[in-house]
Amino acid sequence: MFKSGSTVYNGSLPLRANSGTIDLTKAFELQVDGAKVDGATVSDLGSFLNQGFYYDTANHVLYNPLTKENRSIVLVYRGVSPATTGTAPAASDLSFRITSSMYKFFEIEGVGLSDGTLYFNTNRAYESNGAANDGVHAFKDYVAA
Repeated sequence: MFKSGSTVYNGSLPLRANSGTIDLTKAFELQVDGAKVDGATVSDLGSFLNQGFYYDTANHVLYNPLTKENRSIVLVYRGVSPATTGTAPAASDLSFRITSSMYKFFEIEGVGLSDGTLYFNTNRAYESNGAANDGVHAFKDYVAA
């Protein structure tokens, strides 16, 4: 799977290829507008920037990080696969939101899972042209649902 904005595409290369062109076909859209975070709709969620994504193949769960200034949100999509079409709805009971009071810019750029821990990396800065305070963080004992 590949993602551009909120559109997910499928594509592949032969297993042992060391170069080539990946032909992409549109698979589905990720619902962003109207998604619930902490039980409520975030009114300006459609204006957040898209970041990378993570697909948990074992559990068919996709994690979609979004960011705007000092707010980062990870929307979770259950039951998706390369065969999914149409629009995948964001889970209404599971999302992650971090608002930083310390950093003016706090961007979750990507997430990943390993042995029950949900990892995420951030770009953090006190001001737009300030020194970076990047980090890797984790939610321990996370269980994919």
